[in-house]
Amino acid sequence: MAAVEKAEKVAQEKSTQGKNLGSQVDNTLDDLTDTEALRTKVDKMEVTLGELDVTVTHLSTGQHTLNQEVRLIREMLEQLLHAKTGDGHAAQSEPLTAQP
Repeated sequence: MAAVEKAEKVAQEKSTQGKNLGSQVDNTLDDLTDTEALRTKVDKMEVTLGELDVTVTHLSTGQHTLNQEVRLIREMLEQLLHAKTGDGHAAQSEPLTAQP
């Protein structure tokens, strides 16, 4: 009988070890799946950041262009304000209004 009890005890221990190993394998597979999902998210975030960088570059270029245009408009307005009439007198400055 002692041999049978010992065999049952060993079988139960091996069964428990097998179950534990199965759980570890399942957990490892879950971790790998989670890691792959995280990699995919990181890749998407990197693409989004790249797109944002391009957008910021375009906005910066647009702002620079607008600044240049504003500078040119100011210079033109200053020239208009300081323009002289044909007889050498300063032209009357009138408020500028937008034309429809």
